[in-house]
Amino acid sequence: MKKSNVKRVVTIVAILSMCFNTTILFAEGNNVRPNSDNEIILPMNIAIAATGNELTLVSAGKFYCFGETEVISGYSAGVVVELQQLNGSWQTIKDWSDQNTYYAAIEDDYYVSKGYNYRLKLTHTAYNSYGTLIETITKYSDVVYY
Repeated sequence: MKKSNVKRVVTIVAILSMCFNTTILFAEGNNVRPNSDNEIILPMNIAIAATGNELTLVSAGKFYCFGETEVISGYSAGVVVELQQLNGSWQTIKDWSDQNTYYAAIEDDYYVSKGYNYRLKLTHTAYNSYGTLIETITKYSDVVYY
C-alpha cells in the first residue's frame, strides 16, 4: 500500500474513532441507554427540553387531564392535549391548546361516558423567535378504563 493511502486510511479511522467516542460520551452524558440491539439512540430534540402528561380518573366519570411542554431559552412552547376515547378506533372527544414563552401547559377536568378506554394524545411544539415551527413531538398517556 502506498504511503499516501496509508495516511488516508489512518486519518479516516482516526476521524471515525473520534466521532464514535464523541457519540458515546454524548449519549452517556444524557443518560441514554442502548436499545435491544445494543445501538445507542441519541435524542434529536432541537428546542423541546421536557414534556409531561397525566390522565387520572378522579371520581365517577371525571378525568383530570394534564399536558406540558418546556423549551430551552429563545423558543416558545406549545402543547395540544386531546382526550381520546377508544370506540372502534381512537377518537378525540375534547381538545385543549396553549402556547407561551418557555412553558405551555393544559390542566382541566372532563366528564366521560362509562365503558370505554381513554388516553391523552399530546402534541408538543417549539417555535423560534419568528414564530416558525421548529419541532414537534407526539406522545400518548397511559390508557385508563372507565
